[in-house]
Amino acid sequence: MARIIVDISDIDDLLERVKEQIGGAVDETLEYAQEQWAGNVRNRALKEMIMSKSAIHKTSEYSGEVVLDDTQAEEMLGYEIQGHAGWDMKPGLLASPKAKTSKTTGVRYLKVPFHGNIPGRNPFTGRHASTSEMEDYEDMLYEAGEGGTYRTVSDKSPPGSWMYPPQNPNPDANPELISSDVEAHLLEIIEDIFR
Repeated sequence: MARIIVDISDIDDLLERVKEQIGGAVDETLEYAQEQWAGNVRNRALKEMIMSKSAIHKTSEYSGEVVLDDTQAEEMLGYEIQGHAGWDMKPGLLASPKAKTSKTTGVRYLKVPFHGNIPGRNPFTGRHASTSEMEDYEDMLYEAGEGGTYRTVSDKSPPGSWMYPPQNPNPDANPELISSDVEAHLLEIIEDIFR
């Protein structure tokens, strides 16, 4: 007697291995999503926050999310995505309790320490400054250590000489826009599992 036998009684083992591989693909993709998000951000401090303060949560065996639950990081992300206009730092600097008044001329002035004079960078760290850092600028004023350079701001400083530069919007930092790339990455991995 001739016959063809179809027996898939071992399918449970195969399905279990495929489930494990897909679960591993989700884990890998969540890490990829975190790295992509940090990679799309321009601000170095925000990149570090995304990598260190964002949490990967698996919501089920086959799904998860990367969550950034930090108020300062969320504020920085908002400015990164939307951009911001430049602003004049001179009034804030001269309003600092560390500002002095010249005995001879009566002009207010403040010596501001710098770690390099690079436009758009925080003079204390050399990295891009966040808006919250600039708003709290007067709280950060202190005597520079060895090798520090100074720049003096005063009532007589020319208009525009203490402008903080604008930042163009960076829509690539928006996590919603990164999601489609991340999903495509996961689908590639799953397709490889079935090849």
